[in-house]
Amino acid sequence: MFITRFQIESMLLALAACAIMTLTGMTYTTAARANPRTETIKVAFLEVRDARGNLVRVEPNFPWAHMAVSIDGGWLHAHPAAGVEWVSGANLEKYGRIAHVISVPKWFKPRLDLVDGFIGQPYDHGFSWNNQALYCSELVAKTLGIAPVPMVFDPQLWPRSYLRFNGLPGISPGLVYRRLIQE
Repeated sequence: MFITRFQIESMLLALAACAIMTLTGMTYTTAARANPRTETIKVAFLEVRDARGNLVRVEPNFPWAHMAVSIDGGWLHAHPAAGVEWVSGANLEKYGRIAHVISVPKWFKPRLDLVDGFIGQPYDHGFSWNNQALYCSELVAKTLGIAPVPMVFDPQLWPRSYLRFNGLPGISPGLVYRRLIQE
């Protein structure tokens, strides 16, 4: 079989096109990890409703029960159904209605170097600050460099079994929210 110079050049162009399509088809996660830009970090607070349509509250006087952090457009969150994962805004809305978004103030020192290690970790049903599993506000706080405080589980909002976590280090969506807006 005889191959012409035109055919070789065409094959090289096709290979180059395939390479470009492969590179531009990188997942958001790969691109964000390769070149994170801290000026685009945002935190979303989600309104969650139960099967009857009632607003779910995890702490008194705070309306949002779930949260996620956005780094360059994708959302990183921890949820009991999925563990820690990257999702689009539309997919985040499957977990609740995005009710409020805050741009992270410039003085925060985000720990974006930790993000790769968070992805794929399980959800932390035990609300422990010192293990590999993560709950939503812990994930956001650790990403933003916010220190834990002694936890308080309100017995009117949480089953009695959660009271054993009172006083242990942790953080709630409301505390993250207050930290973001107060300073």
